[in-house]
Amino acid sequence: MNTLRSGMPAQIAEGIRKLGKQFSTDLIRETMAMYDGIQRSFDMYDIDVIRDIPYGPEERQRLNVHVPKQGFEKKTAGVVMFVHGGGFLLGNRESRRHIPDYFAARGYVGVNLTHRLAPAYQWPAGGLDIGAAVAWAHTNIATYGGDPGRIYLMGESAGAFHVATYVFRPNLLPPDTPGVAGAVMVSGPFLVDSANASEGETAYFGDDRSRWDEVAFPGNITRTDIPVLFTVAEFDPPHFDKSIALMIHELTLKHDVMLRFRQLMGHNHISGSMSIGTADTMLSDEILDFIRVNDRRYQDGGD
Repeated sequence: MNTLRSGMPAQIAEGIRKLGKQFSTDLIRETMAMYDGIQRSFDMYDIDVIRDIPYGPEERQRLNVHVPKQGFEKKTAGVVMFVHGGGFLLGNRESRRHIPDYFAARGYVGVNLTHRLAPAYQWPAGGLDIGAAVAWAHTNIATYGGDPGRIYLMGESAGAFHVATYVFRPNLLPPDTPGVAGAVMVSGPFLVDSANASEGETAYFGDDRSRWDEVAFPGNITRTDIPVLFTVAEFDPPHFDKSIALMIHELTLKHDVMLRFRQLMGHNHISGSMSIGTADTMLSDEILDFIRVNDRRYQDGGD
């Protein structure tokens, strides 16, 4: 038996395989339907959610904080901040509520945030929103039991692009924006290709394609000291495979950074994040180990 994939129900594995390496609204809908009613390792009613906290002045600059009702075993807890995807045009924090719930059930403070969307807000608005949310957490998260020195970001799809903007391009942020302990980027669209851009990429990066080199990560990375974990799914479309390869090439060969990477076998663009909190622990175990490793470095003084 393949223990790596043993937690994924057979009907979900078969459904994902049949959908193949495509990306469409049908794939999103059908994949999410596969996870309707699936048993999770926590009960959402055991989690307290403090909702609609502003981290900025705009309507979508809001976040929820998820904490266990029974409190924390330790004096302060690590923090996992989740950033939703949606092709730069859509998305909301409630569609992935199970992710901060899962981390709260595991003894962390979960934070679930929304960010501004294109076309009303263009690059680098998403990265600026992540920076503002992190700044809010550094100032306020201790009120909810969190450790501001142990904040981890997790971004999915377009949310991963925004996290990457914050992580690798601090020159775009206000100079006093604080850092984080680590960042997880799940199936991010890091390849900025003006010849094959999606509707959302065009809306977010702007119509002036002569400026897209400024948007791209190659040649523009100015920070590499935040530990990162990249993942891509076996059934992600080729665009996302190339995006991960691009970032590995840029960081490893040009910046001497040996980043952490995991391919999620058996998963597609949506199912990895949907699996968090189920018996399929492929992604969640990888994230928890990434956090534990970096927590030890933090506790040891950053060696």
